[in-house]
This record gives sequence, C-alpha cells and structure tokens, in this order.
Amino acid sequence: MSIWETFVKVVVATRRIMWLYAPFNFLFGYVEGKGDLVQPELWIQLLILTCPFSTIAIGVNSVYDYDTDVHNHRKSPDSVFHGKVLEPRFHGRVLSAACIATVAVISSSLLAPLSTRREYAVVATLAISLGWFYSAGPRFKALPILDCVCVGAVCFLLSCAGFTFTGRSLLEEFPYHCGLLGLCIAGVQLVTGADDYEPDLAAGLKTTATVCGKMCTLSVGLLIHLFVCLVDQGSTFCGWYALGGVVIIAFGMCQNGKRLGLAYPLILIWGAFLTTVYFFPRALQLLYHFSSLRSVGKESADTFST
Repeated sequence: MSIWETFVKVVVATRRIMWLYAPFNFLFGYVEGKGDLVQPELWIQLLILTCPFSTIAIGVNSVYDYDTDVHNHRKSPDSVFHGKVLEPRFHGRVLSAACIATVAVISSSLLAPLSTRREYAVVATLAISLGWFYSAGPRFKALPILDCVCVGAVCFLLSCAGFTFTGRSLLEEFPYHCGLLGLCIAGVQLVTGADDYEPDLAAGLKTTATVCGKMCTLSVGLLIHLFVCLVDQGSTFCGWYALGGVVIIAFGMCQNGKRLGLAYPLILIWGAFLTTVYFFPRALQLLYHFSSLRSVGKESADTFST
C-alpha cells in the first residue's frame, strides 16, 4: 500500500466531521481562560488537535469496533456522521498513525507557556491516554457507566488543556464551565450508545445501553443535559447546548425511540450552529486586528517611500 493510500484511509477512519471536536473543546477552555486569540502558538496547537487527535479518538475506535461496526447499518461509505467500517487490512496502519499522532500531541506541550507547561503536559497526556483506553485496553467503551464517564472526561481534559494554555493554573482556579461541557458530552455519548444498542448487543458488547436498556440510557442522558441547563442558566455556551440537547433527546425518545437515529446528527448540527454564534464575535475581532496590522504596515511603507 502506498503512502497516499495509507493517508486516505487514516483520513476516512478519523471522520473529517470530527476533526473539529478536539480543537473546539480546547478553544472553549482557552476562551474561558481569556487567552489571546492572536497568539500564533494557539493556531499551531489547534491544527495539531485536528486530524492527529482524531486518529487517536476516532481512528483507534474504528479498529477495535470492527466486530460491532459490521452489524451497524449506519456505517456506510456515504455516512457523514457515523463513518464507515474500517477493513482489517488497514487496522495496523491506522494504529501506527495513532502512535505517531500521540507523540505529536504530547510534544506540542512545548508550545504552552512556561509557567503552566508541566501542568498542560499532564492534562494533555491524560486526555490522550483516555482516548486510547476508551477503545483499546482496558476498553472503557465495553464497561457500563465508564463508557460515558471516559468520553466526558476527555472533553473536560481538553478544555482544561486550553485553559492552562493561557498561562492560568488549574491549581489556582477551577474552570467549572469546562466541567459542564464535559457533562454534556458524557450525555451525548449515552445517546450514541443507545443508538448503537442493536449492533452492540449483537456483538456481545456490554455498554451502558446494552446493560441498562435503550430508554433508561436516554433518560439519564436527558437528565444530565437538564442538570447542566439548571446550573448554567444560559450564561455560557454549555447552557444553550444542553437546552438543545434536552429537546433533541426528548424528540429521539418519541415513539419508544423510533426517532433516535436523528438525535445524534441533530445534536452535531445544533453544536455547530452554537459554535458559529459563540465564536463569531471573536472572529470579527481577529479580522479587525489583522486589518489594523495591514493598515499600519501600508502607512509605514508609504512613509518610508516618501
């Protein structure tokens, strides 16, 4: 297999729509920590968290989920949200790419401020480790309750990594909004677990959904989102995201879960919409900053020429 073919398979295994998952969680913590968006190290870090981190979180999962994916009718070459079945002959290449990505993400801790570099390295390493452990041994995905806890913890740790990237220490102040975001994502994982109930059951996989039942799992996911709504009260992104989650999960539970297949795509679309709204003012600030720099540069050039 050529290098290009390997690259294409890694890209497919990582599900391109999920490339923004880690960067968003990181950027959420960074914004909560009032970091400078113009900092070049930030954008390098965000690029490293796109495909490389997805190779760990999604690619490794595609390898170890093969036995369940072959039973999953939602896995198809045309699926944007759920991806496709990764053939066994590509498993080794994807795992090798994930190992390289692990080194790259951990090494990126050198980009963090010196004051919190060690703290950032610890948090990032924990997030990567849980990304591996979710799919590979000890395979938290196959352990009821721990499956959603692990996914929520990865989200929380990525947000905390973004917070420490601003130079602020977790030992001095706790970014509780990062914790609320982690709770939301844990609830979303319960929704996806309930949606995968039939293929996971057919493969003999013990998840929260296969042990507790589809509707019970959805009810817990609904309660988690409702809890975040009540705590946040719409003061941040988390509260609005959770509010949409409550409506979407309730919709998915209608007719004994027959509409559940629409819940996960709708949650992703809702999250994408809120992300656009959340970061739009900050994007305008960046454009204003760069346009100001361009104007200053042009004035300097005109002054020099005269």
